[in-house]
Amino acid sequence: MLIGIIFVSGCQPKKESKWTGDAIQGKALYHQYCASCHDLKMNGMGPKLGGITTKIEKDWLLQFVQNPEKLIKDKDERAAKLFDQYKSYMPSFAFLSQEEVESIFTYIHKTSDSLGLLFDDNETGIGKSKDSIERTEPDLSTIPKAHHSNLSVVLEDFIKMPKTGENPPSRVASLRSVPLKNGKSMLFAHDQRGSIYQLQNGKATIFLNLKERTENFIDGPGLASGLGSFTFHPEYLKNGKIYTIHTEKPHGIVPDFPLGKGIEVAMQWILTEWVNSDPTQPIFQGSRKELLRIDVPTRLHGMQDIIFSNVKDKNNPDYGMLYLGIGDGGSTIAGYPELCHSIRSPLGTILRLDPTGNNSRNGNYGIPKDNPYANESDKDIWKEIYAYGFRNPHRITWVGKRENARLVTGDVGELTVEEVNVVKPGSDYGWNEREGYFGINPKQIKETYNLTPNDMRYELPFALYGHETGNAISGGYVYEGPIKELNHQYIFGDIVRGKLFFLNGFSEEPQPIPIQEIGIFYKGEHTDMKKIVGKSRTDLRIGKDGDGNLYTMNKADGIIRKIIGVVPHKVP
Repeated sequence: MLIGIIFVSGCQPKKESKWTGDAIQGKALYHQYCASCHDLKMNGMGPKLGGITTKIEKDWLLQFVQNPEKLIKDKDERAAKLFDQYKSYMPSFAFLSQEEVESIFTYIHKTSDSLGLLFDDNETGIGKSKDSIERTEPDLSTIPKAHHSNLSVVLEDFIKMPKTGENPPSRVASLRSVPLKNGKSMLFAHDQRGSIYQLQNGKATIFLNLKERTENFIDGPGLASGLGSFTFHPEYLKNGKIYTIHTEKPHGIVPDFPLGKGIEVAMQWILTEWVNSDPTQPIFQGSRKELLRIDVPTRLHGMQDIIFSNVKDKNNPDYGMLYLGIGDGGSTIAGYPELCHSIRSPLGTILRLDPTGNNSRNGNYGIPKDNPYANESDKDIWKEIYAYGFRNPHRITWVGKRENARLVTGDVGELTVEEVNVVKPGSDYGWNEREGYFGINPKQIKETYNLTPNDMRYELPFALYGHETGNAISGGYVYEGPIKELNHQYIFGDIVRGKLFFLNGFSEEPQPIPIQEIGIFYKGEHTDMKKIVGKSRTDLRIGKDGDGNLYTMNKADGIIRKIIGVVPHKVP
């Protein structure tokens, strides 16, 4: 449940409701639909749920879960305050029966009672908590506003992905291309439920199904589970190598990064090398090798993206190096902030690996000798780390000419802003002590404050936008197709609201550079992504093909659309 339930300040506690659902069933449903955004003890993407059943009346809770958008539009006081605070609609769970929803709250009620959890509306806001440190309250008015450009991109349906589930029908998440010798390329997309598809002649056919080949593969619950991403080796047509990241149940397999005693493992993320015996064939046949396995404490912010260096010169030390973006695993909102923001942990980092080497701690890959921490003597330091201090690095890409290209990532925010970061080797990007230009108390992450000159030890965002504009950044790519108005623009979006933005250039100064919002023109009219997909949460992703064209991908309807032109912007 993306946005949870809040007890509005000023309301009187309600008489405790009797919850008589099946708590065992409720536990399973809670972890399937709620745990990716909520915790019983701490605020996350939505407020904590522990103790809520003793504060909020039963009928309201059931009604909100069934149709939150209606309550908000009807100006229900409690629902309206929720929307004002979190700037987003929680998806409707009308597909769940009332008995199933009651089971979820029965589980929450009984667990809260056994753990002595209380619901406190004072913990849901941004600002000071009871354990507040004395800092200046954050000045949110300093967050730069996104400007509206004078252009709208024209979208055209490219392909409808196969239906792999009900809600959403597809979990399409990324595009990759493989260059062919004739100057053309093969295009692939992946669905987080486990398959990589080849896209050809308007059809998507399964190229590699990880779910069928992986005993403990899981694609739920959680927004960050299943097949996370994939990439092809630069010499794929010669060596047949493909790299994937995916999740598995923690069934006793020893990880390369354990969480430690007393911390429950939600799942494991695995980096795998696959070798296709015949890269010219449309269906994968070959072998696999596990490279890296890590534990995470929640179903959030896991391994997000993998790409290779973009250099072509084989004498360049960066040739063939694999970059892997990893979120904080939800460790901060789970109450274990010490698990990230450290060079002794892979959580919240971008790693740089040599898949052909063997000098890693598990011997399955190499650590490049020119990595920032490669020469550290402390055995606990992750020498694979290229940069750290990220919450959820969403998509990583190269911007600029090959010799001087810079690594760029979007970083999904928690409280106030969404970031675009230029990634510099050895730099600290601050999470979980910084977000945007504000400091955070990692033990009370809803507590923010203005940074002072003494706090400026972090690499600050290159560009950012606030939560009045969007809720979760969808990292993007530089457009290199035939539309001259978009050429060399870094185009990205917002996952929840489906907005599209661009950055005009990556000069060093001044920062942050302004973000431009692009309009959308589809099927002969100016519109927006929510109207196109018919959902309040669009689940937008951006993709790129081998010719430099960009695409939008929406889990909400499972359709990939191509940007084919631009028109003057008009408000829909």
